[in-house]
Amino acid sequence: MKKSLLFTFLLSLTACQPHSQKSAFNQGDYKLPFDKWGFVFIDPWKLRTLVTDAIVVDTTGRMYRFHTLDLPGNDPQSIGTWNTKVRSLPGYNIIKNAAPPQYIVLCWDSWVDKKHYETSMFFNKPVWQRMMTPLEHNASDGGPLWYNTLLFGLAPGGTVKVWFQASEDDGRENYPITPINMKTLSGDNLDVCKGMSQHIFSKDMAPDTAEFIKGKKYPYGNW
Repeated sequence: MKKSLLFTFLLSLTACQPHSQKSAFNQGDYKLPFDKWGFVFIDPWKLRTLVTDAIVVDTTGRMYRFHTLDLPGNDPQSIGTWNTKVRSLPGYNIIKNAAPPQYIVLCWDSWVDKKHYETSMFFNKPVWQRMMTPLEHNASDGGPLWYNTLLFGLAPGGTVKVWFQASEDDGRENYPITPINMKTLSGDNLDVCKGMSQHIFSKDMAPDTAEFIKGKKYPYGNW
């Protein structure tokens, strides 16, 4: 991404925040009780996607950029609807010594849609507070459990679902999150993600995917 575009992006982000909200973003106001958090991706069974770039702005205004991320985990139990207990390990992206997320942009390709998408979203105080609050139950070793991983589900039609991923030794359902002003762009409307496609959709669809969607109605489920 060109520096001028990054500067414009940050400037526009700052401009759209009211003064009363910005004042709450002083460093330390939302200090996390753990030293790192991360994010991962999942897509429905046989409906593959690829995240090419992710841009994260935390509540102190610091920006982090991730380029050419790994393929999302492909969940065999997410057929027709999301498996709410799904875990994704591939491509775990870590942000160290960071405050909670304020704004995230995802640039991603959909194989079945043959499109590149740009999904942006804001996160608000309830999300930050949930990250700072231990879960009601403890880990197997008796220590506290925290929601420290964002899980993004990427589905046909540019649909994105967001959860806090439950801990490995938790065994419970993921915790759904509703971001503020989440929107997905594509085609000529792309902004931050323009020119970032890996064009995976220019390749022929995998035979197993073509067979999987045969006779099914798009978007192949309720996402």
